[in-house]
Amino acid sequence: MLKNKNTVWLWDNRTDYGHSLLNITGRMRRFIVMRLMFMAVTLLFLAAPVAGWAACYADYKAQRTNNGQLQLHYGVIELGPKACANRAAAQQMVARRIGAGGWQLLRVLSTFTDSGLAARRGNAGQYFLRY
Repeated sequence: MLKNKNTVWLWDNRTDYGHSLLNITGRMRRFIVMRLMFMAVTLLFLAAPVAGWAACYADYKAQRTNNGQLQLHYGVIELGPKACANRAAAQQMVARRIGAGGWQLLRVLSTFTDSGLAARRGNAGQYFLRY
């Protein structure tokens, strides 16, 4: 298709035809592209923590000696997002929190999300989300 000399195309950035509707210069184009990239990166950073906000829990076994008697218990504890992905961090967090009650961590059995919480409620008894 031949272009008539008097025809102004919307995507034509040359100024020799007068004022076109989308006369975007190189500087303006770079500004728009940078702004779109900034908005995309911002959305990614805002959306990324949402995945980490899912509740995470661990079930554990602990012991303590009280008046010469050995006591054992099974419990469920809520973990932070960093501890959920790292088993060593989960063990440290659980040991520190139950240690405040005089308990010694034997082991962390597993980490899980909300879906496994209801099944463990009965077994944990008074140590369900206590610490």
